[in-house]
Amino acid sequence: FKKSLFFSKFAFFAFLILFVSAIIIVLIVILYWFFGTELGSAIRATGCNERMAKAQGINTNLIKIFALALSNVSISLVEATRTSTMSARS
Repeated sequence: FKKSLFFSKFAFFAFLILFVSAIIIVLIVILYWFFGTELGSAIRATGCNERMAKAQGINTNLIKIFALALSNVSISLVEATRTSTMSARS
């Protein structure tokens, strides 16, 4: 009985690791694609050299607001997931 319990826990954690790894890989692919688009390039350009981005015709104020909103959304999703897993353990 104890061996089957060990293997079931091992299988659960193996599945969990594979599932989280798959989600991370999908997120990396989506971010790689996004930063290759025009908007993503504008975010990268504004982050590297704001004056040069402005000289290229990029609205840097709008890009900074969008980048901050994007980062806040990602942080809130991570914290919501973290909070839900913490409350599930109690």
